[in-house]
Amino acid sequence: MRKYVMQAALICALLGSATAQRASGRPPAGGRIVTRTRLVALYSDLEAQLAAAAQKQDRAKLEQLLGDDFEQWSPEPPGDPVPREDWLAAYHPTSAATRQMAVRAFPDTDVVSFVLRQQAKFGENEASGDFFVVDVWRHEEKGQKLASRYISRAAKTVVPSASPSGKR
Repeated sequence: MRKYVMQAALICALLGSATAQRASGRPPAGGRIVTRTRLVALYSDLEAQLAAAAQKQDRAKLEQLLGDDFEQWSPEPPGDPVPREDWLAAYHPTSAATRQMAVRAFPDTDVVSFVLRQQAKFGENEASGDFFVVDVWRHEEKGQKLASRYISRAAKTVVPSASPSGKR
């Protein structure tokens, strides 16, 4: 009986320690806790507004979010930047969602990178799937404006084999 009481006390102590560690905000040993920062929340919202405005073809909202000199760059042919007016005319998403967002802040700009999963047409071309995006947002008097977008198809994730040798 004494053995069970000691085991129960040990389990309670370990659970209490883990709970206190979580409450203190310290990550558990061997791992880290990923929290959504203020800037990630801000730009998640702005990117969602941009996608919604593009889906609805809401020109007024797009004008509010895009800088006058906005352009989109991509390594896909022809390789030239797509100017703002051409982008507005060509980009037609039906759905868009972001994940794995990170934000790097500078005095007058913020650089936002994320994976964009979209169903879209870009002109006559299919532009659906996962894309790695780097957006440069400029701070202006009326809020943030998207100055430039760099977009490329995301690489396929390689799942490692069940054993390190590759043998099953």
